[in-house]
Amino acid sequence: MKYKIAIVLVLMINIFSLGCIDEGDIDPSVYDNIDMIVSEQPTLITFGAEWCPSCHDQQMINQEVSDMYENDIEVKYIDIDENPELARAFNVFRVPESVLIIEGESGDYLYMHGTEVVTDTENAKFRGVTNKETLVTNIDEVLSYINENIEQ
Repeated sequence: MKYKIAIVLVLMINIFSLGCIDEGDIDPSVYDNIDMIVSEQPTLITFGAEWCPSCHDQQMINQEVSDMYENDIEVKYIDIDENPELARAFNVFRVPESVLIIEGESGDYLYMHGTEVVTDTENAKFRGVTNKETLVTNIDEVLSYINENIEQ
């Protein structure tokens, strides 16, 4: 009986840890990569992995959103297995996770959740598969925020 419980516990730990990124020191050069990813337009970044079925679903949704806003936003997909340092920089521990980023007037990055500027990326994240309607609503609010608050 104890043997069966131990196996179940090991299996549960493995299942719950799928998609986790190892925490560790972040190479400072990774922040240069963020500069290359975030454009002058609002940028929707989704972190995912090839082995993740939900990430493929999110990519299809993101493609629809990208087609709708092709001149207004950038949509980027970051594979966590190919870019673990970048995933660590954004504190990504499960996939898919998405975040909307805009560049502020002073060149700093603002993390957006609707019309709210969020300084903590954890509060700005969309976790799991985010439906198209939620993304569209948030993108519309971000574009409105930019028009009202940031000089172009």
